[in-house]
Amino acid sequence: MTRVKARSLETECDGFLQAAHQRFQISGGHVDGFMDRTFSPFIQVLYDDGEPIPSYVYVGPRGLMTRFYGQSAVDGAPGTRGLPDRKFGRSCAGRYAEVRWTRAPALDRVSGKTQGLWVEYDRLILPCTLGGRMPTFVVFLHLQRTLRAQDASCARDLRARSTTANSWANS
Repeated sequence: MTRVKARSLETECDGFLQAAHQRFQISGGHVDGFMDRTFSPFIQVLYDDGEPIPSYVYVGPRGLMTRFYGQSAVDGAPGTRGLPDRKFGRSCAGRYAEVRWTRAPALDRVSGKTQGLWVEYDRLILPCTLGGRMPTFVVFLHLQRTLRAQDASCARDLRARSTTANSWANS
């Protein structure tokens, strides 16, 4: 079962996501503000065409999607709708409609099973525009924990026996 829990940008946002949010404010919500060495390797840009699951425009080569699904999934992502793991993707896509409606950034803690792993990550969704006109979402994912999953019963052990984001990223 996938769980998406809204979090506070002001009090529950880590340093990297906070810097991304500040860049969003400085850039006026333009995707171009994120296309540099600091952010572009980690972002996902999705086209907001009003559908429940937006389609990918760009996926950074060093983001979690590469880690979970591999480089071939990232290379094939532009123009596709949803994650390679369709069930997981559908279960955590609902927040895009809220961001579309409010035009306000959203921070979530997402946890669930994908690719044989129980994962827990923070997701920052920023409502942006590309080229000044095309509505998009710029999305940052920051891994919190992961655990190889045997079955759903191990979800509660996620915190107890997990690999932290820093050690996993360096493995």
